[in-house]
Amino acid sequence: MLVHLLKTLEGMQEVILLHVVSRVETREEIDNDVTDASERLAAHQQDLAAAGISAIPRVRVGDPTEMTRQREPRTAA
Repeated sequence: MLVHLLKTLEGMQEVILLHVVSRVETREEIDNDVTDASERLAAHQQDLAAAGISAIPRVRVGDPTEMTRQREPRTAA
């Protein structure tokens, strides 16, 4: 992941970190992959927080194309 690049962008305040689990066969594999991805994104989230960037981790299961097309609901500032 290009977390180091995100930290160099001027004005970067918030990012969404998305990982899509797509190549699994059993429920156990899905659960394991979701857990692994969640842990990796949490580490990236902490790294970005140390640089003053708010990161929102999201792990989804399904087709990566469809998951990246979905928009996150905006929250009121």
